[in-house]
Amino acid sequence: MISRYAVGDRVCSYYAQSYNNYPIVDGDHCARIPDNVSFSLGASLPIVWATTYHSLVNVARLKAGESILIHAAAGAVGQAAVILAQHLGAVVYATCGSKEKRALLESIGVPRTHIFTSRSPAFGPALRASTGNKGVNVILNSLAGELFRESLDCLASFGRFVEIGKKDFLDNSLMPTKFLLQNITFACVDLVQMMAEDKKLVYRLLNDVVELIAGGKLKNQVTIQPYKLGEIEAAFRLISSGRHMGKALPEPHALPTLQPEATYILVGGFGGLGIRLIRWLGARGARTIVALSRSGQKSPAANACVAEMRSMGVKVLAKSCDISSKEAVKAVVRDLQVVDGLGPIRGVINAAMALEDALFDQMTHQQWEASLAPKVAGTRNLHEALPSDIDFFVVLSSIAGISGHTAQVNYTAACTFQDAFMHYRRNQGQSGFAIDVGVVGDAGFVSETPAVLSIMKRQGFSPISVVELLATLDYALTDSGSQCQATIGLVPEAGANITDWLEQRRIAHLVQDSENFGGAGISDGSGNDAEHFDQIRSAKTAEEAVNAVGRAVLSELSKLTVTPVDGILLHRTLDSYGVDSLVAVELRNWIVVMLAADVSLLLIRESRSIEELIHLVVGRSKLVPAKLQEAVSKLA
Repeated sequence: MISRYAVGDRVCSYYAQSYNNYPIVDGDHCARIPDNVSFSLGASLPIVWATTYHSLVNVARLKAGESILIHAAAGAVGQAAVILAQHLGAVVYATCGSKEKRALLESIGVPRTHIFTSRSPAFGPALRASTGNKGVNVILNSLAGELFRESLDCLASFGRFVEIGKKDFLDNSLMPTKFLLQNITFACVDLVQMMAEDKKLVYRLLNDVVELIAGGKLKNQVTIQPYKLGEIEAAFRLISSGRHMGKALPEPHALPTLQPEATYILVGGFGGLGIRLIRWLGARGARTIVALSRSGQKSPAANACVAEMRSMGVKVLAKSCDISSKEAVKAVVRDLQVVDGLGPIRGVINAAMALEDALFDQMTHQQWEASLAPKVAGTRNLHEALPSDIDFFVVLSSIAGISGHTAQVNYTAACTFQDAFMHYRRNQGQSGFAIDVGVVGDAGFVSETPAVLSIMKRQGFSPISVVELLATLDYALTDSGSQCQATIGLVPEAGANITDWLEQRRIAHLVQDSENFGGAGISDGSGNDAEHFDQIRSAKTAEEAVNAVGRAVLSELSKLTVTPVDGILLHRTLDSYGVDSLVAVELRNWIVVMLAADVSLLLIRESRSIEELIHLVVGRSKLVPAKLQEAVSKLA
């Protein structure tokens, strides 16, 4: 494998267990992504294009002049099959399920008269009429039930039927066999089994696909619907609804690219976290980094960091500077340009902090001022001394400013100032972003002081990693939205101690495993959910209880079915909005956990309307005051 791949290669890979943070794959399951192929397109090669290529070329042996019926042709595999069949010179017939999908297929060259519905068996007679009752030479099938059986009658003599769906086969359903008498070849393609049992085949297949795509001979590409990683649930909902076209692709946030000729300032010295930030700046393209601290470059760790970065072509200058002094900051900024001859300053990260812990009534004025100095005076001084048009101005604040801390009133005040000051800079049309950092468990002050880390855990804080912090920095430097503040490490892990600050109303909707929320917290991050639950608990009448539960149920149904809340009518059934057994299970789990209502799956499926379901939930929810539940039953 060493001869095949090198560090830094862009690769795509098969992987049957994709939902892991760190997948480990077999080298035979990988292929290099050519320079002229994007990562987005590369992500579709192992599954979408490998399935298509193997099905049409290796199994069906589709040739120019032959005809093919491609079911569900607006999906990712369906589109790839259409494109590949056209490339091979075949006559394409296709099925799909909506006007939008029909329009898409027409846009990639499928004639309107060759497109049929995939929602009913009507495609069979229509196809046979279109082919003079001869049928097609190849069928790529993913339909089940009666639609599968109808497809069997659409093959011409010596035809090849390639099955890529599994439903009927997993159910061991009966299949008519008379059609096989016409010298029909029936085959099933399962990439998962191929990966497990024939590595040489899948390796050769993936490289054939890469070569085909990189050659640039295909006239079209599979439609890609990009989603931000934060929208992953919406992507899954879209797929489960059957409304997606092409491949729904979660795309990682773009990484920032810093200017090699510019200068970037890091305030905070050469501690464990500071060194990681310097390496991050270098990895993002910075070639001149100025590290400001009170001590400058005095420690062995600082010397080692400067030497390490120099070997990578990055110049790191350590400057001694007390940023709480306006004169000192102005002087060092002036010297960077006049004396050191550095390029323009294009960004700054203020990671400086000073802890002077004491209860407020025992805190001295000196302790108060010392803790505020680097974050309040230091941030203002940097704001005044640096160019107003720098690309980024990031402050590493703390979640202490949100949670509060009885022994760090000075520090929390300093952090809230930084948060507010970034909003001020944004309002002035300048760059500004505050990251409220949690307990960093693998670098910095807390990680180097085990006793402090233990105390923080007991207080309900869950440690985060430096990697998570750096990813948030990537977001801060590339996000073009209006947000200028992010919190990382505020939400505790499941099972963490629930302390007083976690029960504050402004935070409680984020907390997991809180008894105040029916045994669990709000896991989807929606601020409206907490409001719904508050309204349910505070209901004074049966009507208020029904309305509050109704709003909560409709909000969840909207997410599960990818339907606007305004489009969900109470008198209609769940089935009418596409709530199948799997979605019903999700809905039931949500009702049990979030509304504390023990409603069986059978009762949910048998509800004659959404309104009936809401009344059922109200009557069983522990969030609804008991005195109202009897009154609610009379409303039903």
